[in-house]
Amino acid sequence: MQKQIDPKTQNENVSAAGELPVYFRGRQEQATYADTGVWRYQDNPLNEALGKILAAKEASKLMAYYPPYNDSERKLPAEIRVHLTHTVLDLFVTLPVHIDLEQRFSCLFRNGYVHRNPLAVDHWKKIGRAVEGWNCEPISTNPVHSTATGFNIIGISGGGKTSGTQRVLNLSPQVVYHSAYRNRPFTFSQIVWLMMSCPFDASIRALCIDFFKIVDDLVGTNHYRTYAKDRTTDEMLPAMARVAAIHGMGGLIIDEVQFLSESSSGGRARMLNFFCDLTNRVNMPVVCIGTYKALTVLGREFRQIRRGCGEGEKRWERLVDSKTWRFFLKSVWHYQYVSHVTPLTDELCDLYFDLTQGIPDLCVKLHMLTQIRAIRTGIEAITPAVVRSVASDCFISAEPILDALRRNDTAALELISDVHSIDVNECIRALDKVADSTSLISTRQKSKIKKQSTVPDAENPGSYPTAATDQKGSITQDAAGRPVSGANKNSVLASAGDGQSGYDRLKAKGFIRSGAEFLDIKEAA
Repeated sequence: MQKQIDPKTQNENVSAAGELPVYFRGRQEQATYADTGVWRYQDNPLNEALGKILAAKEASKLMAYYPPYNDSERKLPAEIRVHLTHTVLDLFVTLPVHIDLEQRFSCLFRNGYVHRNPLAVDHWKKIGRAVEGWNCEPISTNPVHSTATGFNIIGISGGGKTSGTQRVLNLSPQVVYHSAYRNRPFTFSQIVWLMMSCPFDASIRALCIDFFKIVDDLVGTNHYRTYAKDRTTDEMLPAMARVAAIHGMGGLIIDEVQFLSESSSGGRARMLNFFCDLTNRVNMPVVCIGTYKALTVLGREFRQIRRGCGEGEKRWERLVDSKTWRFFLKSVWHYQYVSHVTPLTDELCDLYFDLTQGIPDLCVKLHMLTQIRAIRTGIEAITPAVVRSVASDCFISAEPILDALRRNDTAALELISDVHSIDVNECIRALDKVADSTSLISTRQKSKIKKQSTVPDAENPGSYPTAATDQKGSITQDAAGRPVSGANKNSVLASAGDGQSGYDRLKAKGFIRSGAEFLDIKEAA
């Protein structure tokens, strides 16, 4: 049961605070108390309200989501099936990384509450002493004995860090409303977790303001007006810690922490110190999520490394294990809306890995866009040629990081701030151009392509191919087997004076081609 918030009051709060920041919302419920089975968590309403500790199988089942699918949908008109291909975007496959993360958060929340019992006689006095004289410098001793542990989640963009974390957080309520505990009045609004994005300017002031706005939106309070409006950053810092303690916040999750690397005027160091003090002073765990670029931020101070390893630093790797990759791809593969069902062969499994380098987000979008092209061109089957053509046309923006992954160039990964998100709508428009040339494909060619999709499935996945390289590690062939020569590219780019951009000159010389070449049709104008 969710607490009812007066819409009028809520609108007034948002209006007074300005624009509400985008944040991830979970469920709200009335408190019900259960024995966790761990003596350290007993007699604490904040811990007992979290419910029982989940077994791995139970957590896996609760997190997974497989959208409905019916084979008969493949017989629907093409324009309907194009829309149905988007169903795979809703798919969530529980992987070992999600089970590990669920167990980490389960420990993180509960251990953070061990010495934060709002019914303890001296609890609020300790909190008051902890936030008095707050500043951005690290403290030498802990006013409150700290059992809180944070950790960092670092990995490739598009690997599922944010979506996976959100799925795990959804296993726990975000807000719990207490009214009575063991037949005694106990009115308390508990915020179990709060997930927000790091401000683009890495400003502590912006972080504090966003924090107060989100809390007000969640529980209908006026903390922004009380603690943030017309206040300085130094005034807001202890107030933010106080509000976190008032609501028994179990964990603060900061996403996109790589934005700290763009900060100036000492903003990065101040914010990292602030995260440490939140953990040490008021026992509130802080979890930082970021791309590989965040390593240049979080790894600069040993104190941050130690704090980040409280529950063990989590490296969110792409799906490089062959069994895990095949399990994930088989789940995606189930959602086929082309007329001719294509078995998942070793060749296709390896090809998908090479073109996406085990990044789940790219894999799902490649599968969806491949089917759209197959439907619109009349091929009506998932073939290596169609898959390559889609990757050639739609993964241009992601190619720098895919290339670094193929070469296992970790230094390059830290310099690349992000994987540019694949704009599905833009890709579909690009696919339309090739679909307009479908009349150029002969009936015999279509029949040949469809026949390629009937290769029997194999039990064991093969090895994953990568781009060919020479002895010096320079790429000599791309994923499609076309020769790549850095010297030739440089000579083309150097031939300026024709008024063309570098991209246009490379395309004119044949280094950049449309994915239509894989389909044996002419590139659409």
